[in-house]
Amino acid sequence: MFWLRLLSLFAPVGVLSAALWLVGQARQLVYRTDSDLVIAVRQAPGPVNPLMPSTGVSREIADLIFDRLLRLDDELELRPHLADAWTYRHRATVYFDSPEAAAAAYNRVDNLKSRWTEWSLVECVHDRDLIHLVSTEPRAVWLPALRQAAWSDAPPATLSWVRLTVREAVEQSFGDFLSGALEKGPIRHIRYRDDRIADIHLAGDAAPFLKELRLYYESNRALDPVIEEKGGVSWTAELDFELTLRDDVRWHDGQPVTADDLLFTFAEITGSRSPWPLRGAFHFVERLEKAGPHTVRARCREYYAPALERWAKLPLLPAHRLAGAASGADWDAFFARPVGTGPYKFEEISVAGEITLAAHPAYFRGAPKQGRVRYRVFADPADRRLALRLGLMDVYQPDEAERRWAVSTGAARVIEDVTRYQSFVAWNLDRPLFREAAMRRALAQALDDRTVRAGAARGQAEPWDGLFFPGAWFASPPVGMPEHDPATADSALRDAGWTRSDPAGYWRDGSGRSLAFTLAYDAADALHVELAAALLGAWRQAGVEVRLEPIDWATLVSQRLATRDFDALLLGWELDFTRDQWAVWHSSEAGPGGSNFCGLRDAEIDGLLTQLRTTEDRAAVKAATEALQRRIIDLQPCLFLCGTGRAVAFRPEAVRQSRPQADGEWTDGPVSIGRAGLPAARPWWVRSVPELPFLTRP
Repeated sequence: MFWLRLLSLFAPVGVLSAALWLVGQARQLVYRTDSDLVIAVRQAPGPVNPLMPSTGVSREIADLIFDRLLRLDDELELRPHLADAWTYRHRATVYFDSPEAAAAAYNRVDNLKSRWTEWSLVECVHDRDLIHLVSTEPRAVWLPALRQAAWSDAPPATLSWVRLTVREAVEQSFGDFLSGALEKGPIRHIRYRDDRIADIHLAGDAAPFLKELRLYYESNRALDPVIEEKGGVSWTAELDFELTLRDDVRWHDGQPVTADDLLFTFAEITGSRSPWPLRGAFHFVERLEKAGPHTVRARCREYYAPALERWAKLPLLPAHRLAGAASGADWDAFFARPVGTGPYKFEEISVAGEITLAAHPAYFRGAPKQGRVRYRVFADPADRRLALRLGLMDVYQPDEAERRWAVSTGAARVIEDVTRYQSFVAWNLDRPLFREAAMRRALAQALDDRTVRAGAARGQAEPWDGLFFPGAWFASPPVGMPEHDPATADSALRDAGWTRSDPAGYWRDGSGRSLAFTLAYDAADALHVELAAALLGAWRQAGVEVRLEPIDWATLVSQRLATRDFDALLLGWELDFTRDQWAVWHSSEAGPGGSNFCGLRDAEIDGLLTQLRTTEDRAAVKAATEALQRRIIDLQPCLFLCGTGRAVAFRPEAVRQSRPQADGEWTDGPVSIGRAGLPAARPWWVRSVPELPFLTRP
């Protein structure tokens, strides 16, 4: 019984030691002298790369370090940020047969100054046998209207338009041709559209020039030359978009932000060898050039109505840091210790991967009131609960169990972000089973989506709320998914040749094969694991045989999504603030390598997507988004299941919000999530440090 005596002797000592340790830890809640805002994370954040899609903590840190050109305000309108101003300039050169004809045409335009506002005309210059015009109207309708009003009785001259296309370096090769050409007199204008295409405009007899041009390029077949006669033109018009950066923005290392940084970033993102997802986002830009210390000029291939939504996605990268980066390792090293322009700058990273950020004192909107932010790893839920109780952390992203615990105990305040993450089943429309919309609708009607949501997301998921960012001006009211209607679903399946003699069995075709498909999903996504299980049960009850394929995300993307080797995929995406969904739904993106991974091909949808790219009238845009949603619901290329928002929990009374306003004033109050969501509110969180009178000197 000696061990019992020892236990009785040392147990009080152990209990006392444990109590003293707990008291010591608890007193940190009271005596914690630092003012750092501590954010708990489940694992160390990865590299901070604003060019790659990310969510959660990685996205948050990237947004704190890297600013973008525009921002969403509280009313979900795009406002200037790093970009201070922008404007369109439509520059046109009109050709006439003689200087006298051009002078007369110029006088007619000058005499119509009272109508210049109709054409948004801001400049008209006479230059020998040319007239140069500048309009701020980005669409091409203004010039024909002006011609009809000013030159209907004396039309401009007509030039021959020739397009030269080569494999690369068209400006250099055509310049080499001109240096030795004998018949270059007819050339009136040359426009280099990009590195491969030159448009040449010729007056008079162009045949000798064309003969010499063809002979030259026939001897340079390695350039893969193509010479096309495109017809006659009376003018050339170029659409420019000028964007001016603020002149008071500094990188975290103190260097000024200039147009060179924007040029460098754009070239890296959109280059032919760019690995970044934003590469195709600026399809409407022909080239970007420097127009001043803080101004760039984009030569546009065409007018693209939602262009600002694309520029708003662009983060800036420091040219003085990365221009000499020669390898992927150099870029990785930069993103491991990034330098940006945002409200917070990278301070340090621990051996365990925990990151500390410090307020950027030279931030142009005013330095954040929170001096330092630490991202500490608390991997175990029990550790997070204890740390919360002891005041060792202030903010965390709770899982479902932690959310219920926080609400029931009052240990934390939980705030939900905007519902912008959507989960859906993507059908492969090239599979015979899913080719007909009637079959896809039947599979949707066989499900009780409310039961699926409740079972999988435990009440936290919301019904699908449309294809567009919640609350955006272009987002039409959501069109509901097909209602749960087993009778209609059964009728559609019977009409398609399926039979189900045993209500407990599967639907079968004439050869006895069951109605079956494989549903692949990310095995590491907790929500999708539960959604897959709920879908399996619901469809099996409806007589549909579903085989689940849980695989890792990298394999899902590379071996299923990219190759379109799937029956059905359970996927999720974050809704961007953009109305252009061409990449997801247009028929041109349905082939190999395209981003229309369902394989949807529909002329009506293609027309609506074109409208959304070319229409700026808000009423017309909303009509198009509503029609697009209705058509997508009718065709059911995807089965949209639910939407979720990111939940954030705060230690009670530990965090407030101190935020700058447009007029330079600051507002102070409780943390709130506006219509723009967490990214707009997050930079302005401030840890509330309680006043402790007994620690204050008298």
